[in-house]
Amino acid sequence: MKQWAVIVLCLALTSGIRANDPDKVRSTFMLATQDLDLRAGLVEGLRVNKGGDPSFRSAYLGASLTLLAECSLAPWTKYKQFVQGTELLEEAIAAEPNETEFRYLRFIIQINAPSFLNYDENLKEDYLAIKNTFSDSTEEALWMKHYRSFEKQHGKIIREQVDIAQ
Repeated sequence: MKQWAVIVLCLALTSGIRANDPDKVRSTFMLATQDLDLRAGLVEGLRVNKGGDPSFRSAYLGASLTLLAECSLAPWTKYKQFVQGTELLEEAIAAEPNETEFRYLRFIIQINAPSFLNYDENLKEDYLAIKNTFSDSTEEALWMKHYRSFEKQHGKIIREQVDIAQ
């Protein structure tokens, strides 16, 4: 019975996801970083509902695929999803290199990626871009609030990882 409740909740939260509703995509992604059950629905919603800014969709689909990789059982599937996700995210960043929100997505993926995947080459660069955005911005976007919470929770790890990546 509990499984059905989780499935219904996931479908309700992810069924209306469209790439042309950035706030819904952002908030669902942030929930999915903590809730494994939301990840597949988020990926499916972004795959099926094409619309809105293609770079935004690519960045969030890529980041969501990397989250989904953590849920896969087969190592090859995990790796394939992770690589596919990072490729999409890198494409979005290449298309819009000054979009700090995409760099934030890459930063949280890289800081959490296992070291054997060698996906950490942009940690310092992205960290500095995020920090510059905070100092230059008068308002705080949803992703910025999520980053502040992430930084508060994982500050020591961030400092260690960014120092290592110098």
